[in-house]
Amino acid sequence: MQENERRFEEDIESYLLSIDGGYVKGNPKDFDREYALNKKDLFAFIENTQDKEWDRFKKAFPDDYEKRFIKRFNDEVSVRGIIDVIRNGIKYTGA
Repeated sequence: MQENERRFEEDIESYLLSIDGGYVKGNPKDFDREYALNKKDLFAFIENTQDKEWDRFKKAFPDDYEKRFIKRFNDEVSVRGIIDVIRNGIKYTGA
């Protein structure tokens, strides 16, 4: 990669991570390649925005709640698309 291109990428990243850009740099170790998402950030978002529903879901499936949710999330995104899932949520037995 040429120096100009590298600098351009660094400038873009710097802006996106600034207060104006609003992004947070993720850790590649948290990225799940099978589902193409950051499970750590997804679960943190759910806990911060829907804590009562999330607690109910975890109680309903104490042994495998993360795996169940990720599968359902992925299935819903595959059918409805990510925007619809984010806007309208996911219905799951009892939560």
